[in-house]
Amino acid sequence: ACASYYEIFFSVERNQSLFKNDLTHILTLLSRRNIRPNIEKYVLLQDVAECHQEMEKFQMDGAIVCEPWRRGGFDSMIYKT
Repeated sequence: ACASYYEIFFSVERNQSLFKNDLTHILTLLSRRNIRPNIEKYVLLQDVAECHQEMEKFQMDGAIVCEPWRRGGFDSMIYKT
C-alpha cells in the first residue's frame, strides 16, 4: 500500500467550493471508517506539557489528541485502545 499526502487547507485558499466538497468527502470517509487516523493517545489539557516531554524522549507512531473538555481522574492520560 502506498500512502499519499493531501493538504485540504490548501484548497480553501484557492477555491472555497472545492474545500467544502473535499471536507465533506473526507468526513464521509471517516464516518464510514474507510479511513482511520493513527492516534497514539488522547490527553487532557493539563497533561500537554508532560506529553510533549514524552514525545521528545520516545518516537511515536500516531497523533496526540488534546481533549481540553475532559476532566481528569486518577489516570488522566488515556492511551489508544
